[in-house]
Amino acid sequence: MRSYPVSTVPSRAWDGDFWKGEVEHFPLNIWSHSSERQVAASLAQVRNLYSPFSGPMTLECNGEVISIAELTRRLPIGEPIDLVLISETETKSDETILNEVLQGRREFQERPSIDQLIEWVAANHELEGSVTRAVDIREFRRSPDAALAVPMPQRERADLSSCVSMVEFLERMDWNTDITLDWLESAHFELDEQDSNPGIIRSKLAHQRVAIRALQQAGFNFPEGPDLDAGLAKFISEVRDIHAATQDVLIPAHNAHQQFVSLHPFMDGNGRLGRLVWMVLLHRCGYPPAMFPRGGRHILMQALYQTQIRDDWALFYRISNEAVWRALYDPTSSSMFFDNHA
Repeated sequence: MRSYPVSTVPSRAWDGDFWKGEVEHFPLNIWSHSSERQVAASLAQVRNLYSPFSGPMTLECNGEVISIAELTRRLPIGEPIDLVLISETETKSDETILNEVLQGRREFQERPSIDQLIEWVAANHELEGSVTRAVDIREFRRSPDAALAVPMPQRERADLSSCVSMVEFLERMDWNTDITLDWLESAHFELDEQDSNPGIIRSKLAHQRVAIRALQQAGFNFPEGPDLDAGLAKFISEVRDIHAATQDVLIPAHNAHQQFVSLHPFMDGNGRLGRLVWMVLLHRCGYPPAMFPRGGRHILMQALYQTQIRDDWALFYRISNEAVWRALYDPTSSSMFFDNHA
């Protein structure tokens, strides 16, 4: 049994109240206006990322076992609280995870099932803040007119449209074709059609330097102009080698994901498209569609940052292998809800 204590204090930021705390150097913020689902997502970053193989977990607040629903009802935030997340079983080692992933590799299938694709697309978009669920995508495919008649904010409607377009793209796609520059541009157009420059590589845009300056100031070093074009050419060549390889290419597929995100070839949507490239390569290696846990954007960004800035790949490989393990052996373990969610 393992406990994850976090003492939170009321704080203010951007004119909003939130509980601010830290779990093993990982920030945990619960906002006063958060829904039950959002509170669950914040807590699940611990459940799924720091202890993804720990089995059921219990939530205690000020010494009392409570559900996420009850914690949400205690909002808005007033007094400090002491949260403890209690894991009931031990975790797996990184080596055990990797070995079990390699042993679980299967024969190549022509394509994932439509249900797998819908679940993957919903999870991929949710990692970026989308609220579109798999059931929403299914309802839209079953009855587009009825789905469009449901009132919803413009942003949510755009997210739903993007998810549906992505599923349709994956349905049409030849899963045995090479990943080329044309493939990347077409996929980006489908994935991020709401962007002002869908399907257009940054090196073709005159204003691209200004748009990524904030990210460069944060420490990321994205190539520009001819350097970006050369990096993309190298990336596509290496992906082609992965596709042609006969031995297991699990780690090269992880590397390709990191390489694409580090290139940042488009103005927006690079994370979603990078995870799509990763999923396609894993599928060709004999693995089912894998996805990082819902609510896990922060830890994924941290892992990618460490690979680029510090050349430290340990966390990135760990969470990548864990995602594939879940897809193979326990897909439901990536749920954002605790077992005592009410």
